[in-house]
Amino acid sequence: MSDKYMMSGHKLYWHLDKVLGWLNGEKQVPLHMDIGIAKGCDISCVYCYGVTQGRAGKNIYIPKEPLVNFMKDAAEVGIKSIAITGEGEPTLNPHLTEALIIGKRAGLDIGLATWGGNIKENELEEIASSLTWVRFNISAADSVSYKRIHRTAEENFDRVIGNIRKMVNIKHAKNKNITIGLQMVTMPHYANEALKLAQLGKELGVDYLEIKHCSDTHDGKLNVQFDEYDKVLDILKKTEEIGDDEYSIIVKWDKIVKKKEKRYNICHCAGNFMLRMSGNGIVYPCAQFYDWRSEEFAIGNIMERSFKDIIYSKRYTEVLERILNLDVHKECYSGCKEDAINEFLWMLKHPPEHINFI
Repeated sequence: MSDKYMMSGHKLYWHLDKVLGWLNGEKQVPLHMDIGIAKGCDISCVYCYGVTQGRAGKNIYIPKEPLVNFMKDAAEVGIKSIAITGEGEPTLNPHLTEALIIGKRAGLDIGLATWGGNIKENELEEIASSLTWVRFNISAADSVSYKRIHRTAEENFDRVIGNIRKMVNIKHAKNKNITIGLQMVTMPHYANEALKLAQLGKELGVDYLEIKHCSDTHDGKLNVQFDEYDKVLDILKKTEEIGDDEYSIIVKWDKIVKKKEKRYNICHCAGNFMLRMSGNGIVYPCAQFYDWRSEEFAIGNIMERSFKDIIYSKRYTEVLERILNLDVHKECYSGCKEDAINEFLWMLKHPPEHINFI
């Protein structure tokens, strides 16, 4: 089935005014931010490089006042969308629901990624009303596999499935305009879970199942065997066939079959079109700096100054200039979220000969 959400590739084609401004050397406020609002997590997934950096079990989160002020400032300066995707588990922040309500009211499109077991039943409807999408991160289709892959108690599987069912019921009963999805981060040694998970997602009534590869750190801490993905392609192709017009199975082939080499030499996306914020409130151009070369690339902390001040600061410009000097082939994550945008921007900066022969 086609990917109507265009999860692979990028959507800058619908923001060409920003692209042209960037090409003309104008300072850009990023269109999108991936943020954390908590630093820790209460499960310990095998594919998460946050676990390698000691985040499991921690309970550190951004306090209410700087968090809600950030939401207001982000909308005011021109950020269009915010995905609360990490780096810790966002539902560990007790101010999540209020921040979502305020962000929605300010005009932001907001997405939430969560393992899903902590959401309180009395908050489900408010959360559904405030989000463009919610994505449950689940990479197993039964409690035994769930315990092995997510390294948590078996009973948490039933909690997660229960919350997914409740969210789907609220969407239809209350006519909420929210997209509900599942995301499987697959590694070759448990790719056979994909078929079972696809069937489970269909039975639950979610809108999609996304299947993506496992990213690795710049120094390969997770030891992801990228060449091994070639051995599970048939399983993933069969999984795709389970989708239909109402339920999309989205395999991110561009990352799964793509080798680690980048087809660009400079990261132009970070800071110009996308921005990140750690669960401790520090703003970075890219997520890999949360725990590596942090002082060098930290732009500012929303718990110390307003996000508006950070965006227009001299430090912001300095860090973006520093990004241009990175060796993306040696110092950056493999398969990063900025990858497709960087390929597009690199092409625009390095046009082919005879461009009028379209």
